[in-house]
Amino acid sequence: MNKLYIFFLLNFLFSDSTLCLNKFYNHNKSFFNSQVFHFKAIVDDSFNSPLSIFIDKKNRYKIEYNHKIIIADNYRIVNYSPKEKQLFIDKPDTILNNLIFSISDSLSFKNFLKKNHFNYNDFKVFYSNDCYDIDSVLFNISNRVVKLNNVNIDTLKTQSLDSVFYLNIDESKVFKYDFR
Repeated sequence: MNKLYIFFLLNFLFSDSTLCLNKFYNHNKSFFNSQVFHFKAIVDDSFNSPLSIFIDKKNRYKIEYNHKIIIADNYRIVNYSPKEKQLFIDKPDTILNNLIFSISDSLSFKNFLKKNHFNYNDFKVFYSNDCYDIDSVLFNISNRVVKLNNVNIDTLKTQSLDSVFYLNIDESKVFKYDFR
């Protein structure tokens, strides 16, 4: 009898999660038709650091986190630290690219939310009460638990899309490392 009870309980929990995922996906379909997505969250660390990710369907993205700016595409990754006045340029990180770009495709995004990705031991999405928004995300990478709070996913409409993905700095005033 206990096994039957556990089976129905797990079945109920799983179907509720799937139901919420489907509600979220259907409510936000127009989001996936946009050219650029903007993902914002607060990383639950000792500083409550803001995280901002811009994703362009043209296969480029920009991450702003912990006083650093990362801009990447399929050809390179640029990591700029204004505080240290250092600019690192390297070959693209294909694992990070695949993770970030999976969000730009609606089917990949839905599959991404359904299952673990890229050796994450655990990945959980917590939805708002009406399932229309993502409240928080919890994942475990190499035995380090990361929690994202106040998650906001939106679209970005701008006249000059390239300006979002352009690093506006004077390269003569920073130390530049090019590892390509």
